[in-house]
Amino acid sequence: MSYAFLSVELLDHPKIADAGARLGPNGRVIALGFYALALLWCNHQHTDGVIPDAIMDGWTAYAIEPRAIADALVDAGLFARDRRASIPSVHIRKFLDYNPSCAEIKARRARDRERKRAHRAQNTRGNGHA
Repeated sequence: MSYAFLSVELLDHPKIADAGARLGPNGRVIALGFYALALLWCNHQHTDGVIPDAIMDGWTAYAIEPRAIADALVDAGLFARDRRASIPSVHIRKFLDYNPSCAEIKARRARDRERKRAHRAQNTRGNGHA
C-alpha cells in the first residue's frame, strides 16, 4: 500500500487560495481536492509527480473541466507544465521534496521482499518444515 503526503498547511496556503480565486465559487475546495487527486494518482502510478494531459482529461468523474482546474493550479504555481515530457503533461511542483520517487519505492519494495524471503527461510529451518 502506498500513501500520499498532504500538509495541513495546504488549507491556508496562498497558492491554493490563488488557484481557488481563479476557479470562482467553491474554487478553494476544488483546487485543494484536485491537488489531492493528482497527488494520489501520481503516488499510485509512480510517476514522480507527472500527469499526462490525456489522463487528466479522463478525470471527468471528479471534475467537469479537469484541464481548467489544472491550468489554475499551474497559474498559481502548484503545478508546472512539463516541458521535458514527450507528451503534454503537468507535474506537481516539489513533488519529490515530499514524496518518495519511483526508484526509491522500487528499492524499498525489493529490500522488503528480500527481508521477508530471508525471514521465511530462517523460520522454516528449525521447525520441522521442509
